[in-house]
Formats: sequence, structure tokens, C-alpha cells
Amino acid sequence: MSELDVRVLDPRTGVRETLDLQAWLTERQLGEMSTRPDMVVVQVSRAPELDLPGAQNALDARA
Repeated sequence: MSELDVRVLDPRTGVRETLDLQAWLTERQLGEMSTRPDMVVVQVSRAPELDLPGAQNALDARA
């Protein structure tokens, strides 16, 4: 797991998955991104076909 890998919760299944944040973000138009050692909050523009299943306007991904 790299520094930019995060664990995300799929709200439809309740399953936590590992997400390579850097790879995921490079394909999206970013709004605002703030980081803390234990949390990354990312707001992305709406592109439902590119989002994780069940993702909303903001992703709260905890490492």
C-alpha cells in the first residue's frame, strides 16, 4: 500500500476497497482537496460513469 492508497467504503455493498488516490484523481476534474494524516476528503466534478459505484459529490476515504 503506497502513501496515496486509501480505503474507501462502497455504500451499496458495505465493502471497503483499496483505492489508488493518485491514479483515480488524475482522471477527474478536481474541485477541492484537503488532507490530514488520517483522512483525505476529495470533491470531484460530476461524471457518474467514472465515479466509484455509489459515490456521491464527496468521497470521505479513510486510510
